[in-house]
Amino acid sequence: MRRTLLFTVIFCLGLSGTGLSSPANASKTKINRTLNCSDYGDVQGQGSVQIVNNVVTAGGGYYSSDCQGAVVIPEGVTRIASSAFNNRPLFAIKLPRSLKTIDIGAFENASLTTITIPSNVITIGYRAFADSNIETVNFAGKSKLKSIPNAAFADSNLKGNFTIPSGVTSIGYKAFDAWDLDSITIPESVKKIDEFAFPQAKSIDIYFLGNAPIVGQQDSCWIPDYGSGPCWWGTAYIKKTASGFPVDEVEIGSNWFNLGFQQFVKAVAVTKPSIKGKAVATNQGSSKLTAVKGKWTADPAPSFTYKWYACTKPVTEATQVVPKTCTAIRGASKSTLKIAIDQKGKYIAVAVTGKNAGTSGTKWLSKSTAKVN
Repeated sequence: MRRTLLFTVIFCLGLSGTGLSSPANASKTKINRTLNCSDYGDVQGQGSVQIVNNVVTAGGGYYSSDCQGAVVIPEGVTRIASSAFNNRPLFAIKLPRSLKTIDIGAFENASLTTITIPSNVITIGYRAFADSNIETVNFAGKSKLKSIPNAAFADSNLKGNFTIPSGVTSIGYKAFDAWDLDSITIPESVKKIDEFAFPQAKSIDIYFLGNAPIVGQQDSCWIPDYGSGPCWWGTAYIKKTASGFPVDEVEIGSNWFNLGFQQFVKAVAVTKPSIKGKAVATNQGSSKLTAVKGKWTADPAPSFTYKWYACTKPVTEATQVVPKTCTAIRGASKSTLKIAIDQKGKYIAVAVTGKNAGTSGTKWLSKSTAKVN
């Protein structure tokens, strides 16, 4: 317990106590220093990490630094060199926002189970996390990453769902050679998936945030180590252009069982939102209005949010653009609204937004009520 708390304190110091809180300012300062590794849980911290000219080095050998336990990499570091933490009992690491590159095999065979990739990372190298204990990978918002390279997570312990950040355009050969993944969410930005990108997945769901490729079959497939043979295991192919995918057949898996594809369909209002009730506000009492969301289509089913507006002019028909004559009513975000006395003489409208997983929301502003009496 004491060691875990100590590591938490060190993490906080790594963020706020260095005086290098801004990645932009930190990158202008050359960092050359040795970081001692700290305790993590019951693992005693040992060894150190060398930083030379803003680069975490491999310590001069293939088997990396001698770091054991946990470490906070300071702001200003822009690169984790090849094999920097290869084959090390490193259980926790805090990467700086200034980081741009994670080189070849940087965390290969490492003991990490979770890691957060900062938003400024542009490049991840071949086998960067291969054969590691990584189970969960998180990407900071507005990620600048452009590709998941060959064998990036080959033979790792990835579990659950892996969400590829928007902006990634390609997924490399054997990038997700991991047995325990349940699903992968692929953004619309992905244009190319190399063959055998997910070769060991026995049962996996692929969620495309753009148009899903068509799943097809062919009479003969190339089986690794065996040559050509029948596609009896259910190989998936992209058979025509979808979301920018190439027209040529591209193999995206060689031995998938129970292959599942789901294309998210954005919410569409078949019938537009409306308001039920009479708009009245007097000293004797006010009426209550109810939003009628209308009929919507989406896959999976959408959830709904509401926002009420008071308008100086009537909204004569449902619209997706809120007129400048309408002002949002503070705190009015439920499906019902009790008219306030200060809304007398105004026109009331409600915006309904339908949103489902993997898509942006669709908003419609209803036709307004008559003038509040």
